[in-house]
Amino acid sequence: MAGAKPSAGGVRVVYIPKNTGNPYFNGVTAGLEKGCRELGVEFFTTGPANPDATSQIPFPQRSDAAGGERDCISPNSPDALNQVFDDARARGIKVIAVNSDIVGNESHRDAAVYPCDFDKLGASQIELLGSLINYQGKFAILSATTDAPDQNYWIQGMKEALRNPK
Repeated sequence: MAGAKPSAGGVRVVYIPKNTGNPYFNGVTAGLEKGCRELGVEFFTTGPANPDATSQIPFPQRSDAAGGERDCISPNSPDALNQVFDDARARGIKVIAVNSDIVGNESHRDAAVYPCDFDKLGASQIELLGSLINYQGKFAILSATTDAPDQNYWIQGMKEALRNPK
């Protein structure tokens, strides 16, 4: 991303995943790249090596509003990036949460794009798991980080679904 400038009058989309090297985000990246190519929009991706809550902070700070940039980010935290997003937006950069949102802090971004219905995902995962283990036994819920807003929302839905005696 550093030094890359969009063509005159063009738009540049920069995607910042939770962390690089995570195969989960390959599909998100491929979809954004394909959409940008179809629309004639420049696309770049960059991100931190680890998914810590503050690891993404430097990336939106490097954004360049002069080229009509859009920062698409899968946030690692619901609030660690609020000031960074506000600063980017003040420079004219559109901030779009992708795959997860900054729950409770939505005013710090311009839009959000979800790959699924977050209100149904946790319960759906519990139902699928239950059907696979015949609604008996023990299991653990694993999350990538304690701050991942998307995963925490899904886990909340899972816990609510587990209240069902089924």
